[in-house]
Amino acid sequence: MFLLAFASTLLCDCAVKKRTVYEKEGRKYGKTEGLFKEKWNDYYLRGLSYNDGGYWNDAIPDFQEAIHRRDKDQRRARTYGLHFIDYFPNRELGIAYFNIRQYNEATQALEASLKAYPTARAKYYLNKARTQWLRETRKDTTHPTIEVQFPPPVYSTNTFSIRIKGRATDNFYVSSMIFNDKAAPLELAQKEISFEEEVPLRYGENIITVQAKDLLEGTSAPVTLKIKVDREGPLLALEGKKEGGDAVIISGGLYDESGIAKVSFNGKDVTCRNNKFQKIEERIPLSFSSGSNKITCVTEDTIGNKTTAFIALSSGEAGYPPAYQQLIAFAGSNDSWPPFSGITLPSVERPHRIAAAEPAAGASSARIDFKGLREGQTVLLDSLFVEGSAFSPEGIKDITVNGDSFLGAEHDESFAAFLKELTQKRKSSLSFSKLIKLQEGPNTITIKLIDATGKELSRTIQVISKVPKARQVGSRLTLTIYPFKEKKGSGEPIADYVQRFLSSAFVNQKRFNVLERQELNKLLEEQRLSQEDIFDQGTAVKLGRMMAAEGIILGDIIATEGSVEIVGRMVDTETSLILAEKDVYWEGQIRAGFKDTLAGLALKFAQQFPLCEGSVINSKAKEVLFNLGSENAICPGMKFLAFRETNPVIDPDTGQSLGTDTEVLGVLSAKEIHEKFTKGTVVKTLAGKEIAAKDKVITK
Repeated sequence: MFLLAFASTLLCDCAVKKRTVYEKEGRKYGKTEGLFKEKWNDYYLRGLSYNDGGYWNDAIPDFQEAIHRRDKDQRRARTYGLHFIDYFPNRELGIAYFNIRQYNEATQALEASLKAYPTARAKYYLNKARTQWLRETRKDTTHPTIEVQFPPPVYSTNTFSIRIKGRATDNFYVSSMIFNDKAAPLELAQKEISFEEEVPLRYGENIITVQAKDLLEGTSAPVTLKIKVDREGPLLALEGKKEGGDAVIISGGLYDESGIAKVSFNGKDVTCRNNKFQKIEERIPLSFSSGSNKITCVTEDTIGNKTTAFIALSSGEAGYPPAYQQLIAFAGSNDSWPPFSGITLPSVERPHRIAAAEPAAGASSARIDFKGLREGQTVLLDSLFVEGSAFSPEGIKDITVNGDSFLGAEHDESFAAFLKELTQKRKSSLSFSKLIKLQEGPNTITIKLIDATGKELSRTIQVISKVPKARQVGSRLTLTIYPFKEKKGSGEPIADYVQRFLSSAFVNQKRFNVLERQELNKLLEEQRLSQEDIFDQGTAVKLGRMMAAEGIILGDIIATEGSVEIVGRMVDTETSLILAEKDVYWEGQIRAGFKDTLAGLALKFAQQFPLCEGSVINSKAKEVLFNLGSENAICPGMKFLAFRETNPVIDPDTGQSLGTDTEVLGVLSAKEIHEKFTKGTVVKTLAGKEIAAKDKVITK
């Protein structure tokens, strides 16, 4: 028995050592370069050669022998000296099994590969193997189910997008999520997933459907979300008349599509019933001797949008001090405020709001007013509540802000009641507010008034939005995209595509500070490097330092006529350590999916180094403890900026906050990472100030 087993082993061993060499279209398959030394890497490389030619049955014994000698898949496996290869025998064995339709064996091999070292190619084929197994066995008889955890089915907000969160499950595998008919495929199908998707919102009602799909294209029942977006504060049509010597009667109406939640006059709250329309008839005390010489109305709807107005009093009333009349006359102008004793411009607590002033009561001509918002004004905000007031002696037909109408759409009985009140209060102005999204740099804001006769009056100003220094793209980790090495080619200029499109993908996501591609290409020409030197990681790191890059992205391309695998590495130019390694895989026409594939690679790096903010817990010498940890995807070696928020920028005329700038204090490197906090070391100080508790940190 022993001799029989020994003889069988010898025969199998010989069968593995001596294999058939095939030739097809002038290329040999089943032959490795150099002498076959019967080592694990020889069997693996010969198996790859068989796979390349489609000789799957011949490849399987070689991969099995390689696994027997070295079982774990890994990148940069050392063969001898300083020679390394990417070693994935389990993955390639699984692909060979898949191609001979042994799907169960393929699944086992691919799962073993992913357990040792996850790659996009293994995930791609594991999805395919599981799909074919399910089709053959017909075991998948149910569709996925989903649970949306946020938002609720009916939800109101004033934001510009919403993050949908939930969970999807399937008795086998969820392969993709679908948001409004747009699929978001999973790289690897799972039985249960938690999902998050940022969905843009338009003004008004947004209907969002969420579904899950499994590997056999079965879809869950749709979950429908109704998201109402209201970025407009309440509309106010109010006027004030003096009653006696120490009080004013405020009358008129308020309207908001989402319902009036709060109303106050000079800080005194008025009872609200959350109705869309509210008629106002309030007696407000005035005490000029105490300096309370203004009527400020602050309103808020059920979503949190606010409108603030300063109510003009009837101009024919006697007994008001000249200073008060000048207060009214000043409202909405751009002149400097005269230093009248005891008279100040009303302030608004909301830091992201610039309030509007009422024109003087009884004005004889139409006008539009901004308060505190001047041509060329700089704000440190990404969104802004623009508040304004408009008046026309002919009556107001509509008001628009950047083309969006307040009065033009059809509304209900509540709105009709408000329009009636607006018509009756001919001496009053219409006060309004709207939240607008600001782009970095100049932003044009145009308010247009259309009166009852159809005449138009408009006023346009430009506001400049500036991002605080610590949050600017230029303050983030500086990267350069290095040329990728093409290990296998398909006849296409793939290396050039990768550098060009990957650079664009990194720039477009605005996560890192990406140096211009032309700068690197110019430096490569100046250095006159050989082809071997260009793809040397040490040389790449040196060039990165010359460009003042903190990291470089470089990698490899393995392409065929019908597929491409791209492996990217982020290398720290200071330490030469690999910070992250990500890959993508695509099958099909290369040009058809190339941009999306490279955008996916850039996204993987962004997810590895998420942009997140936290606070310093304490600081001692060169160590800083801050409240971001492994639950925020923090990993060793990640860089952070420590910064301090400066005092808010205050408009000198209005007292309004225009945002808060930041002062960068230093650079930290993550050292000890726990679930909810991290201990970092200070690698650079920038402001000559010590980092202290309550200072902020942001991912670099």
